[in-house]
Amino acid sequence: MPTISFKGLTHLKHKLNVYVQLASTYLSTYNLFGPSATPAHNGIMGQGLAWDGTHVFVTAPGKGPLGTATPGKVYYYITSATGTSNEIVLSETSSSSSHLFGYAIACTASWYAISDVGGTTTTCKVYIFPVATLPTTSGNAPTTQTISNPGTSSQFGSSLALNGTTLIVGDPGGTKVYVYKYTTTWSVSQTISAPSGSSGFGTSVSLYGATMVVGAPTDNSGYSHAYVYTNNGTTWSLTQTLTSNTAHEKFGQSVKIKSTGIVIGAPSATAYGSGSVYYYATYSSPAVQLKVASTGTPNILDTTGTTIYGVGTSVDIHDTANAIIAGAPTSSSGMGKAYLFELDNGNWQGASTNPVMTVSGTNGFGNNVLFCKNSIMIA
Repeated sequence: MPTISFKGLTHLKHKLNVYVQLASTYLSTYNLFGPSATPAHNGIMGQGLAWDGTHVFVTAPGKGPLGTATPGKVYYYITSATGTSNEIVLSETSSSSSHLFGYAIACTASWYAISDVGGTTTTCKVYIFPVATLPTTSGNAPTTQTISNPGTSSQFGSSLALNGTTLIVGDPGGTKVYVYKYTTTWSVSQTISAPSGSSGFGTSVSLYGATMVVGAPTDNSGYSHAYVYTNNGTTWSLTQTLTSNTAHEKFGQSVKIKSTGIVIGAPSATAYGSGSVYYYATYSSPAVQLKVASTGTPNILDTTGTTIYGVGTSVDIHDTANAIIAGAPTSSSGMGKAYLFELDNGNWQGASTNPVMTVSGTNGFGNNVLFCKNSIMIA
């Protein structure tokens, strides 16, 4: 397996950064916060992050605890360009401040899917379009196919996962996950309901090949879960139930599966819980729990004495290297953080004795994280 070192990260104080690896060091060379995406426009820039191998996508749903009620936007950038000169802005055709266009995004080298969550149960939808129709100038997002809400929840589209000709749409309000397959059009092939006692099912979804992980961070039992489903060629079936070590951890708030394993974020439901990240080499392997604390224990990057909240709000795992990134968007110092872990001689360790990336005075940094080959995106 190729080894990629993520040691020696540096940072600049921006709302959204792409950290590009140069040799063994990451340098923040892109500030994807262009003139049309200023905080005055939208306070939740980076709600969704995606990368298709060529373009970086950043969504700004336009409504939320940090933003004003404005129509959502999706921004994309050519990763080979410098600065923000090639920023392209996609809007929803039926733009409305009551909608959350761009709440979730997923893409492959062939397809893009963008959700519009909120408003009413009839306005929730997912737009899906092929790469050939991606606009080269700012304007309305393509509407090659619009997938309407098949249920009665206004949270349809809260999470998306896309792989090949399979699209997963999470609906935590309806505690369901919908599986869509493409032949000549996209259509529902299976509806998966939450296992008994589960709530928040579909808050997060991730898909790799014939394996899917669904997060249910608000299970009524107190011990939340993530559910692993496998496909036999025609049907998805529950294969494994992953459970948190501690009650009220919000285990499953974020999930990610790749060839290198499964990562589950558990940012904690308590007001001052630091949160943690669980790593599984396979869905049947024992969990390795990665914690960040202010006491200098192994696996810790923050030695400043700052109390960190919400570690695991967002997670990602590199698809070739043994590395995990976890976002912690709040702290006692008002600084959101992102933490990097690496597998070193069989042990998961922090990549540095200092915070990997910190934005001073900006709660919310670390709300979303994403590996992009040899780069890391943090919003």
